[in-house]
Amino acid sequence: MEEEDNSSGERGLDKIPGVAKLADMLTPDKQKAANKLFSNLKLHETTANLFESPKFHKWVKSVTKSYKKTPDTANAVIVSTIMAQHGDEALARMLAAAKQTPTTQLFATQLEEVQLANWLTSKKTADDVFKLLKLDDEGVNLFKNPVFSTWVSYATKLDDKNPDTLMFSVLKARYDDDVLADIFIAAKETRSTRRIAARQESILFAKWTSDGKTADDAFKLLKLNPNRDDFLESPAIGSWVSYVKMLGEDPYKLILATLSARYTDEGLASMLVVAKQDHITVSVAAKLEDALFNRWRAQGKSAESVFKLLNLNKAEDKIFESPMLRTWASYVRTLDKMNPDEAMFSVLKTRYGDEVLTDMLIASRKSGTARYDVSGLEEVLLKTWVSDGKTADDIFKLLRLDKDGDKVFENLNFDMWVSYVTKLDKKNPDKLMLSVLKTRYNDDRLQSMIITAQKVPQTKPFAARMQDELWISEGKTADDIFQLLKLNRENMFDSGELSTWVSYVTKLNKLDDRPDEFAVISELQERFGNAELAMMISAALIRSDPNKNIIKSLQTLQFKRWLAEGITPNRLSTVLTPDTLNLPGEAPILLSKFDHRITGVTLNYYDFYRANTKRGISAS
Repeated sequence: MEEEDNSSGERGLDKIPGVAKLADMLTPDKQKAANKLFSNLKLHETTANLFESPKFHKWVKSVTKSYKKTPDTANAVIVSTIMAQHGDEALARMLAAAKQTPTTQLFATQLEEVQLANWLTSKKTADDVFKLLKLDDEGVNLFKNPVFSTWVSYATKLDDKNPDTLMFSVLKARYDDDVLADIFIAAKETRSTRRIAARQESILFAKWTSDGKTADDAFKLLKLNPNRDDFLESPAIGSWVSYVKMLGEDPYKLILATLSARYTDEGLASMLVVAKQDHITVSVAAKLEDALFNRWRAQGKSAESVFKLLNLNKAEDKIFESPMLRTWASYVRTLDKMNPDEAMFSVLKTRYGDEVLTDMLIASRKSGTARYDVSGLEEVLLKTWVSDGKTADDIFKLLRLDKDGDKVFENLNFDMWVSYVTKLDKKNPDKLMLSVLKTRYNDDRLQSMIITAQKVPQTKPFAARMQDELWISEGKTADDIFQLLKLNRENMFDSGELSTWVSYVTKLNKLDDRPDEFAVISELQERFGNAELAMMISAALIRSDPNKNIIKSLQTLQFKRWLAEGITPNRLSTVLTPDTLNLPGEAPILLSKFDHRITGVTLNYYDFYRANTKRGISAS
């Protein structure tokens, strides 16, 4: 038995390119020892997970040690021995499995190279190896077979310039065109075989065009059945589309014609709505929808006629919940690319009238069940109200905001009212809104509503605007609000009310006939003095302050003012070293000639000046 093992090994080695030279380095004793150890370890009884066996590792280590100076020879002996014991096909399967494991991948790849070289030397054809690897009976799952990749590698070695053509010739000899198509389509579903399957399919399609096969012929070969409900889910659709494009025809127009024999336009549109929700069919469905729209336009179908065709006229007040509305909106967009919302609104207004349509839009906001974003229609509605001369109070009532009492700011329609008033009075909408609110709520109640709304994240921004406007209506000055918010030198930059005060001063300034960019800084400098304010800001920025962004913006504003006044870093010391600190209502406080906070201000202004002047700091 040992002699037979040895001779089998020798026969295998002689057939490997370059192994003739390696064989000269072998001795019968070493080969015999390798075969004997393989048998003694009973590795000939192991086929499953051979490469994971500790005994196999022991054997490989022994063989490798025997050919320490010629590792390629060791690999040849290993392949020859396993092949003699288990056969070519079993070895190929073992290697394919071992290549999937990181710890054995490199070693298995090296051994596979030896096996492929052995086949080349034996002058085996691609067809021979296909049979040897028992791939004949795999059918549609051919590409999933672990040793299929081994066959691909061998075919590539046989013809590295046109391996795909060689492989196709082997496959074509075994399978009919429809089976080949099934095999390639199935393989395209798997990432590892997708590319080679696509190349094989391209060769098949080239053959079909050469044979004069029509789009209808391909449809049948691909076993597509338009009478099946899952027709669009068939992976063969994509292949057929590719073939029809090769013929220079429009595949989607052809599919549409086929489906139209079974479905009405409304039924077809409904089917496409469902198909567009599935990631598998969304692409084909979208293209079919485009083809359907093209046909409708060619037939002269208007927005109104398609509205009826899709049975949207039967949806009544539930129209915004209809899945078909999105289809209609998409079609209208193809008819009027510039103003699709206006075109839709016109149809809806004619059908439902102003009041009912308004109620429907309001209801869709409240229910949250709309399947279509109605914001574009709402925008058209607002423009219509403006052109119709509706007042802010008219719309407040129309939106039924007068029924919500103290919770009016939380009403979903309140945003629509704010948007409308903003269109109505672009200069000062807040003033107009406050005037409407004040006719419905007394000052105390309104103030309470604003305070409550400022505690809710969703309503806080608007409540802050109304608070500012309320103070303005009461004639409050920046100083009044500073005191009202209990801001002072010690807590100002830590207070959550700082942003409220800054916002109020900014708004007051915008209403001035001659707005001053530096209004906020002017107010603060008047209160604390130029130098002291600069040092207070610098000190606050060093701390981890919750108002850091606001404080930084104040510093930037002060620095910008200094720059406008022509103050350079070299002249800054005269600004920052006054003899006294003047605070409102207090006697002047004597200051020492140097305050350590000056350093931070100077360095920060230096950076600002350099970044904002072309001359840098050379200016005196």
